[in-house]
Amino acid sequence: MPTYRYTCPDCGFRLELLQSHAEMEKLRGQLRCQQCEAPMEFCFPTPYLHTDTSFVANWGDGFGEGDAESLRRRRAYANAHRHGISPSGATYCPGLCAPGVPNDPKAWVPHDNAKAYIKKRCEELNYACEGAVTVKQREPDSDPFDRPYQVAPDIVNREVDRIVQRDHGGKIDGKKKAELTEATAERLKGNL
Repeated sequence: MPTYRYTCPDCGFRLELLQSHAEMEKLRGQLRCQQCEAPMEFCFPTPYLHTDTSFVANWGDGFGEGDAESLRRRRAYANAHRHGISPSGATYCPGLCAPGVPNDPKAWVPHDNAKAYIKKRCEELNYACEGAVTVKQREPDSDPFDRPYQVAPDIVNREVDRIVQRDHGGKIDGKKKAELTEATAERLKGNL
């Protein structure tokens, strides 16, 4: 069963659902954002086509029909113009929006070099895609979990307070408390 992607045009929330094509067609236009309750947009999968002309032949302008789509269309067009991008001769592809950037002006795919543009944009955002355009997702330069984590200051302070109560009868001078806080933070940090 394929995975279909949806994005919220208002807040940028993304959702991936494992569903049949029939389920996707039934949910299309009905799905609401879990964060802001706005209607979710279907992110068009990259089709298996051979030329840029046929690649964008049936895309229309990238928006569906209806009041919500009309509002999204106006917002996307206005944002494109505000950033100096002409949407004429281009199709809006919400799946190419940067995370957290609804109506991203860089999501307008020009018809004359659609595949090259999509490939470049996917590489830029580190999105993987397959089809007429294939881009592999890059591995991160370093593992974010391979470095020591720092314990939140409130947790360190709670531990220090517990030690002061247990070992020092609840009283300790400022210098000793600073040393104990530093030693406790060092003791509590570690690797995930």
